[in-house]
Amino acid sequence: MHPCLRLGEIIQIILSYLDLKATTSLARTCQTFQEPSLNIIWSKLDNITPLVRTLPPDLWKIEKYPNKYVFARPMGLEDWTIFHRNARRVRSLRLLCHRGTSAIFTSLSAPPDPSYLFPNLRQLDCEESYDNHDDYINVTFLRHLLRPSLVSLTLQLSPRTYRTMTDLQSLPITCPQIKQLSVYEPCPGQEESPITPDIISQIIRGCHHLQEVTCNRPSDHALHHMAQMASLKTLSIDLGLLERFSPSHHFRGTLKIEFSFVALRAFTIKGPSFNSICQFLKRCRLPVRDLLISSDGDGDDTAHNLIACLPDQCLNDALVKLDIMDAQFDISSQSQGFSIANLRPLCAFTNLSHFSISTICWSLLDDSGLEELAMAWPNLQYFQLMETILEKPSAITLSGLGALIKHCPRLGFISLVIDATVVPIATSLMLAFETRNTKITALDLGNSRIVSPELVAAFLYRIAPNLREIETSLSSTSEGERRVKNWAQVEALMGDASWRDAQALRDSV
Repeated sequence: MHPCLRLGEIIQIILSYLDLKATTSLARTCQTFQEPSLNIIWSKLDNITPLVRTLPPDLWKIEKYPNKYVFARPMGLEDWTIFHRNARRVRSLRLLCHRGTSAIFTSLSAPPDPSYLFPNLRQLDCEESYDNHDDYINVTFLRHLLRPSLVSLTLQLSPRTYRTMTDLQSLPITCPQIKQLSVYEPCPGQEESPITPDIISQIIRGCHHLQEVTCNRPSDHALHHMAQMASLKTLSIDLGLLERFSPSHHFRGTLKIEFSFVALRAFTIKGPSFNSICQFLKRCRLPVRDLLISSDGDGDDTAHNLIACLPDQCLNDALVKLDIMDAQFDISSQSQGFSIANLRPLCAFTNLSHFSISTICWSLLDDSGLEELAMAWPNLQYFQLMETILEKPSAITLSGLGALIKHCPRLGFISLVIDATVVPIATSLMLAFETRNTKITALDLGNSRIVSPELVAAFLYRIAPNLREIETSLSSTSEGERRVKNWAQVEALMGDASWRDAQALRDSV
C-alpha cells in the first residue's frame, strides 16, 4: 500500500467522495480503512434499531404483532461493550418513540457508565408521535444523552414526557454549546402544555451560542433576548399556542414593545390567522433575507393588511425570499383575492428572487399588474402565485406570461394560472428575439384554460425553448379533462425534437 494511503487526512478525503455502499465495501478491505470507514457509516442514525441488531441474538427479539422489540434479559457488561463499539461513532441520532421502540429505550436507560451511550453525540432529534398514548420515551435514557457535546437538539415530546422532565430549564447548564434548539409539541392544542413561555424563556436566555431556534411558546422576554443575539440567524415560532393558552400574550391592542432583531436572516412565523400574524409583525424590525408566513385560516381575514405592513417591518433591500401560505381560505367573496393594489407594497423588495403565495382564492391580477411586479423584481428566479382550484377564468394571458419572462431573465420556475385561449401571434414573433429564457424547463399552470395546443406550444417554444414539463390540476369535469389533455399535447410537442427543429427553422426564415 502506498504510504499516502496511511494518512488519515487523505483517507477522509477519499471517503468524502464515496456513497454508503462503497464506504461499506472499503471498510472490509483492510484494517487501515476499516476504522475511518466505520466512523462514516455509523456517524448518522435515523433510528436506533441498527445498533440493537448488533447485539447478541439471545438478548432481543421482534414480536410480529405489534412489530415491537422485546428484550429477553437485562444487558450485561459484554452487551454494553458491543453496543459502545459503534455507539461511540454516532454524531447524529434521531429517536422516534413508538410502540415498537419504547422497550429499547427502557433497556438502555441503565448503562454501567454514561459514556457507554453515544459519548461523541453532537446532534439529537427526539420525537414522540402525537397519537402515541401508551408508549413514551424513557426520560432517564434521554437525560443520559443530554451532554455537553451537543450542539443541536430537537425535542418534540408529549405533554406527559415534558411534565416528567422537571429539570428541562437547566438545559443551558447541561448542554452549554447548543447552537440549534427546537422545543415544541407534536400536536399542540390537545391539552394545556407544561412547556410554559417562562420555561422557554429560561432555556433560551441561558443559551449563549444559539444560531437557530424553533419553539411554539415564546414569551416577550424570550423574544427580546433573541432579538439582541448577534449569533441568532434563524427563528421559527408559532403564535397559535399563545392565542390558545395564554390570553395575556395576545398580540392585540396597543403595541408598545418592539423586537428589533440585529442579525436574523431567516424567519418563519405561523399563526391562527393573518390578522394575528400582522399584529405581531408590527412589533418587529426584521433584517431577514428569508421570510415564511403560514396561517391556519382561523377566522374571516385576508393577507391584504399583512402584505401592506411588510415593507415597514422588513429591510426592503435585504429580503430575498418571501413565502405566504394559508391552510384554509374563504372563497365566498372576490375580496379574498389578490389584485395589483394588494400586491403593490411588495414591489418595495427590489432584490426578491423567490416569491410564493400559496392559497385558494380568486385570481384578480391581470397582465399589466403582473408586468408591474416583474419590473420591480429583476432578480426573480422562482415565482408562484395562487394555487387556485376555482373555475373562474384568469385575467392573465400568454402576453402577461411573456412579460414576466422578459423582465425576469433569471426565472427558473413559474407556477401561475393563465388564460391561454388567445395566442398573441404578433407578440410571439417580437418576443422570439427579446425574451428567450433557456433556464425554464417546467411550468405549473394549474387549471389554466387552453383551446389551441399547437399555437400555444409554438408561443411557449419562442419564449422558453427548453420547456419540457407542464403540470396541470386534475379535474373531474369534462371541460377540465379537455384542458388537461390539451396541455399534455403541448408538453408532447415541446418534448419532440423534430417538432422543435421545425420551429427553429421556421423562426430563422
